[in-house]
Order: sequence, then structure tokens, then C-alpha cells
Amino acid sequence: MAQVAERAGYRVVPAGNGKLAAVAGRLPDDPALRAAFRMELERMTRESRWTGQAHVLLSRLDLLEERPSDAAAELEKAIAIDPRNEELRKELAALKP
Repeated sequence: MAQVAERAGYRVVPAGNGKLAAVAGRLPDDPALRAAFRMELERMTRESRWTGQAHVLLSRLDLLEERPSDAAAELEKAIAIDPRNEELRKELAALKP
């Protein structure tokens, strides 16, 4: 079982908000880390259709990389998973001209 966890585990996107915040603080200055972070988030969205948080994090990356239309698309996916989340709706509205 340990071999499966080693092979299939996430290496860049950590569990827990504290660890996630630490990684997020390094993303603006580290394009390689951003790319690896994005790959793992995209894997999360492929492996589970209920990963709204992954879509939110992808939207943050898109904003960091100055891609507001991609960020809006990711927020729309997150809202489809969690339609009652008013904060996401506000974020999306702020991105729309």
C-alpha cells in the first residue's frame, strides 16, 4: 500500500490550509512550482468532479498569471459544484466586465 501511496500521492499540493498557505506564498516567485502545482490541481479535477477547491485554486493561479478569462471559467466550474457559495459568485462578478 505504501508503494501505491508513493506513486499516486500529491507532492506539491499539500493537505491542510496551513501547508497550502505556505506553498501559495512561494508561487508568485517560482514558475516551476506553479507549473507543478497546476498539474496536480488539474489531476484532482480529472479524478473527481467534486473538487471545487481545486477549481478555486486554479482560478487563483490564472489570476497570478494574468489570465482573468481562464480564472472566470474555473470559478464557474467551482460554482457549478457549490452553487450556494456567494463568495465565489462575488469573485466571478468582479472578473466580468
